[in-house]
Amino acid sequence: SEKEANANNYSARGFDAVDRMEALLEPSCPATVSSSCADIVTIASERSSGGLKWTVPSGKRDSTTACRAAANAFIPAPFDTLRERFTNVSLSNNTDLVSLPQKILLLSVQNERPASITDLDPTTPDTCDTFFESFVESMIRTGNLSPLTGTEGEIRLNCSVVNANLAAGLDSLLVSSI
Repeated sequence: SEKEANANNYSARGFDAVDRMEALLEPSCPATVSSSCADIVTIASERSSGGLKWTVPSGKRDSTTACRAAANAFIPAPFDTLRERFTNVSLSNNTDLVSLPQKILLLSVQNERPASITDLDPTTPDTCDTFFESFVESMIRTGNLSPLTGTEGEIRLNCSVVNANLAAGLDSLLVSSI
């Protein structure tokens, strides 16, 4: 699954928060699109983006499979070139290439700025100018990459397990591909 994919192994955090959100939503909206794990991840991404707000399209459904090999093939590792990976999923826009990694970097070092860093923009070093707008546009585009909708996929009863495995009692063997 993506949780244990090489690029995420011991680095992706927040899956427990997604599981808690799903557990809180499920009793109010049992097995409905409004509580799909895919929607929860998308909304959580918007809420945790550091103050940026955008309309998050909902109605996505969850995958009925989880495959670590597929995740390893498509999740970029730290040493992969982003341009190649973005092009592989139709995100060849240079704005996407700059905005998404830059926001990730900003969030990771916002309180740990070393004194040795030199501003690349001497005119407005503390202003991202059009960055935030570009970041939102890139997030919306990535959220629209091959979403499962309608009768495709499923609404998982537990974000960490595909429903067929949950029903078969195999919930300890397979975790989600979210």
